[in-house]
Amino acid sequence: AILNQIRGRYWTGNYFTNIGPILVTVNPYTTKTPLYTDANKQRYLDSAAEDPHLWAVAERVYRKVLRAGNQCVLVSGESGSGKTFSIRVITSFLADISTQHAPEHEQEDAR
Repeated sequence: AILNQIRGRYWTGNYFTNIGPILVTVNPYTTKTPLYTDANKQRYLDSAAEDPHLWAVAERVYRKVLRAGNQCVLVSGESGSGKTFSIRVITSFLADISTQHAPEHEQEDAR
């Protein structure tokens, strides 16, 4: 049942699925999708987006770090499934959001 739902979402262009607090990502194996546009990223930076995405995971991690301290993200998958890319997306987002919320003098130092 879960696999059928994920497969159905994949064929409609929905590559991310939340199952409780877990994000299941299916690699689209293409760069022709608008998954990682700057405009889309800004929605998550502004905390306005709630749909499943790697950036939603990163945003949630950032909020929990502010409230509770250290957090961990587990990325798992087969060889070639996009683990390194996923970590790069999450890390980049965390750098962007932490800079965005830093005091002005620290934002200038980060540039």
